[in-house]
Amino acid sequence: MSDNDVSYYYKEALATDSFTVHNNFLNMLLQDDSALGMERHYCYFKDSENAYLKRILGKGFLKRGREGMLFLEEKLKTETDALAKSNVIHLIGLSYNKEYLPYILP
Repeated sequence: MSDNDVSYYYKEALATDSFTVHNNFLNMLLQDDSALGMERHYCYFKDSENAYLKRILGKGFLKRGREGMLFLEEKLKTETDALAKSNVIHLIGLSYNKEYLPYILP
């Protein structure tokens, strides 16, 4: 899928509170498990002003499994925005996996 297609579907998802539209957009993002695909997923999550879409995109990192958690761990090291960093900590906490506790504890 091209960048233009993904951008189009993102704008469509932003404009609605429909779970179906949001979930379809997330599933589109989850098809790309490359580093670039995860970075794109993170950017859409971080930039979303639609609270419902943001929640679904955030939880989408849990669907990525270990790779998603390791990606978020790296974001903790590089993220400079305090709100975005707290969102990443929250997502890692939602994994309920003690393995990831060292990443979020001071």
